[in-house]
Amino acid sequence: MKYTLSTDHLALLALLVTWVPAAQAQEPTVNRAEGDGDGLFHHLSQVASDVRVIPVPNSQAWAITWSEQESNGAPQPYFSLSLGGSTFTNPKANDARILLRFAEFDPLEALPAVPTTLHRPSGSNLHIVQFWTQGIEPYRETLRSMGVRLHLFLANHSHVVGMDAKQAEQVRSLPFVRWVGPFHVAYKFERGLLSADHPAWDEGPTARFNMLTMERGMEGQEPVSQFITAIGGTVNQTTPQTFLMSATLTRDQLLEVARLDHVQWIDVWGEPEHDMDIARQMHGSDYVQSVGGYLGQGVQVEVLDGGCDKKHPDLKNYKEHGPNSPSSHGTSTSGIVCGSGGMELHGGLLTIDRSRNWAARGVMPLAKLVIADYANVGNRYTHTQDLQAKPYRCVLQTNSWGDPRTTDYTSVSQQMDLILFDFSRISILQSQSNAGDQMSRPQAWAKNIIAVGGVRHQNSLTKNDDSWNGGGSIGPAADGRIKPDLASYYDNILTTTIGGGYTSNFGGTSGATPIIAGHLGLFYQMWSDGIFGNPAPKATVFANRPQNTTAKAVLINTASQWTFSGSTHDLTRVHQGWGHADLQTMYDQKDRMLVIDETDVLTETQATTYNVTVDGTSPLKVTMIYRDWPGTTGSSLHRINDMDLMVTDPSGTVYWGNRGLKNNMWSNAGGKANTKDTVENVFVQKPAAGTWSVTVTASELNQDTHVETAALDSDYALVVSGITPGP
Repeated sequence: MKYTLSTDHLALLALLVTWVPAAQAQEPTVNRAEGDGDGLFHHLSQVASDVRVIPVPNSQAWAITWSEQESNGAPQPYFSLSLGGSTFTNPKANDARILLRFAEFDPLEALPAVPTTLHRPSGSNLHIVQFWTQGIEPYRETLRSMGVRLHLFLANHSHVVGMDAKQAEQVRSLPFVRWVGPFHVAYKFERGLLSADHPAWDEGPTARFNMLTMERGMEGQEPVSQFITAIGGTVNQTTPQTFLMSATLTRDQLLEVARLDHVQWIDVWGEPEHDMDIARQMHGSDYVQSVGGYLGQGVQVEVLDGGCDKKHPDLKNYKEHGPNSPSSHGTSTSGIVCGSGGMELHGGLLTIDRSRNWAARGVMPLAKLVIADYANVGNRYTHTQDLQAKPYRCVLQTNSWGDPRTTDYTSVSQQMDLILFDFSRISILQSQSNAGDQMSRPQAWAKNIIAVGGVRHQNSLTKNDDSWNGGGSIGPAADGRIKPDLASYYDNILTTTIGGGYTSNFGGTSGATPIIAGHLGLFYQMWSDGIFGNPAPKATVFANRPQNTTAKAVLINTASQWTFSGSTHDLTRVHQGWGHADLQTMYDQKDRMLVIDETDVLTETQATTYNVTVDGTSPLKVTMIYRDWPGTTGSSLHRINDMDLMVTDPSGTVYWGNRGLKNNMWSNAGGKANTKDTVENVFVQKPAAGTWSVTVTASELNQDTHVETAALDSDYALVVSGITPGP
């Protein structure tokens, strides 16, 4: 039977309430008489079919699903949600595919072929539960009340859960559950890992692997460790603070370990590897030095690299964070960030030793360098935790090295997202690498990090001769997210080197990353001065530091882009990211900027709208970034929550986050919400004068990210520049 969504079917659809758009969720007091003429939440020009009204037991929540006929005759499913039973969200297109790296499939149409040896083993309690709509907390609360253990979010509309066969049958009968099926062992690997010709086995019958456990810490890692030891494998490392551990196993042992319900994902371990005067002008640090005296005073930054020559006369202002074995690479990256060039501060008096190379000074010549050698780090989580305690008190860390290159979101990417989720007020920067394609450091694929690519600048200040030209590693990420986040110089960088001297040929994303790091450090110093209208009541840069999402958002929002057009351009979006840091723009826009430092908290489907005045004399740039829970490595979509950015001009024209920006410098109007990126931008080159509205919506929350409250909710950083200064 088919139904049209008209006033004749309000009773059938349980639509005795008025639809309030998600953007108005803060004021849901519109009654039917004040709504669209007939009070409907959605108008159709075509016939609707497969209409389903879904109650949630013991809850006020409801869901409605239906299909509409597209212009090509194909049906398009939709859904709408009401969490409180009185208002419905905007209808959303419904994609029922389960997005696994192993396969993407609609379980009601066809299941992927899985080798028998990689089926879910007998006795396993791991299942996939898919809902008819995106997951909402009332669904999950119902499952928890039945004793079901929710392990992982899995796009689309699914969770990997632990439950026995009896519970599975009960869950299948729930009205909001679309499908229940096995979480096979095959879903825990990259393809081909068990094959004898996989590169992991090139060195012999055993290999070392990273693995993520279902439960965080030793609750998950201890039983896996005991099992590995019992079958003759070797446990190389556990990390009690995270999900990540590593072990050396044969192929047969690897399969046995993968059959454990405690294991969610396995991939190959690898040894860490390096990534190999004008920059200060183009990136604006010379400018903010001249107008504000910003030289990195009070900023402490860790350069985590292959060790540093602490005897270099340009690197006197340092602390060591663990054992340090000097290397030329680490000495060069350290010098880019905070080489003094002979500049020193003595009792408030600034002196310059002209015997040193003044042109080789770093971005923050007066900052405190914290030296760390990645060979001696051990537990990356506790290392980062220590970095924020005395005596280090660092606001950022820069990395021009990483684990072996990959195109995938791996266990290492997942761990980095967890570190930056837990430690929300330190920024970590990561070189994308130098492969000339998408092969990148797994840390760079993390959502919460700042990944840096490289552009050849030909040793000139003009951008007209700049090019990527097959140098630095590029995006997009495997799930389509825009990476790198930013880019900088790839070539001809003058900096310090081991033995007290200098080199003029340092480069790669190894050079680009510390350039961006130094300019981010200057942002922290400016923030601590309160120049963005932000509160800065405390005595130190560290004590006043903002959320890392805010630091990233300001850096991206005020970045300058290299000119490009189209996906095939040498400097296209996924080659340059959002451009290069530009502190002159940042400083000059400080009074024309709105900054939200994660002070607004949204529950499911809730939205906040900010009205800003624009005079049209400069571009309008809007950046929204949300911190996301670590992604599900076995999925082909790695965001967990979905926050959306929508900007509306005075005439009602709508711009969605990142719409058109993958192939162009400026946003396209229209389209639909972005569902992949945790960084969303709207850039309007010539905005109309008048009042613009900026709306942030918590479109889908599958994991609590605002842990300060008991509710399922999320916060975000928002930066709007190019607005009219307030009174």
